[in-house]
Amino acid sequence: MSVTDDSQHEELLAMLRDIRAVVGVPPKVWLTPEEAATYLGTSRATIYKWVGAGSIPFYRIPGSSLIRFKVADLDEWIQNGGERSNTSVDDVLRKLRA
Repeated sequence: MSVTDDSQHEELLAMLRDIRAVVGVPPKVWLTPEEAATYLGTSRATIYKWVGAGSIPFYRIPGSSLIRFKVADLDEWIQNGGERSNTSVDDVLRKLRA
């Protein structure tokens, strides 16, 4: 890189920092189990207990055993008193197969 490229690069980075300061960092949409526990003020073990019971809305990453939580779903879940407000696709399929 030449001196001009370095100064242009630094100028661009400064502009991006200024834009981020004005616009802000977008809110996080997806949470790990650990982040969901912190968000809800509970333990990771409790999160996994709720997942196992199917009482908390969560998503499994396709092709893996990893799970994630959508912040909006957690907010709705709390507002509904910890009850699942929407029937999941799995629930519908189970009922159709019965």
